[in-house]
Amino acid sequence: MRHTSLTRQLTALAKRIHPGMVSLSVCDAVVLHRAAGLCAKPGATFLEFAAGWGFSTLCILDAISQTETRFITSEVAGDCWVALRDLLRDTKAELWEGDLRKQEEALKGLALDFLFIDSNHEPAMVSWSLRTLFPLGKPGGLIAVHDVLDPTCEVYQQERAEVEGVMSRHGLQAVELLNPEEKQELQGMLPWPRSYCGVRRDLNTMVMRRGV
Repeated sequence: MRHTSLTRQLTALAKRIHPGMVSLSVCDAVVLHRAAGLCAKPGATFLEFAAGWGFSTLCILDAISQTETRFITSEVAGDCWVALRDLLRDTKAELWEGDLRKQEEALKGLALDFLFIDSNHEPAMVSWSLRTLFPLGKPGGLIAVHDVLDPTCEVYQQERAEVEGVMSRHGLQAVELLNPEEKQELQGMLPWPRSYCGVRRDLNTMVMRRGV
């Protein structure tokens, strides 16, 4: 299989996560790893909002492991902090604990080469992240948003509509990082170890690029 080497790496990462707390599908994780890898370079800055139990964080860290990239991840849920501190102990990632909305002064100086959004889906949180974080993206950089492609979930579709509105205002274009053959192959794989019971097999992450 084309992705055997990468999926083995990602499977090993999934096994490090708290049982039942891996929420990305195989497709999502491969797309996230690929997107982060495309943006990784010396001096680049990445932001993840939010880390959850850390699987997406580990995917990004693996993709940028060979570069001097600044990686900031954030998480508001205090019950995740101990696990995240343990996962990130021997890495260069910065963990910003607490509500990122209360750290806007620190955010103002950031210019992001890569932004990954996977926060909760409360309307106020979604609106804040799109209004505040999207403008931080550099020209040519990538933004990835999880939980917006599921056509069966009304909440996700509402969020997708908001994302598409911001895309048009900020000159962002959708980027396809999996071709149909790759997507079919990855959808046929079993879910990651420690996936929570509702994780889907298809792609639920939208990636977009800001125009240069």
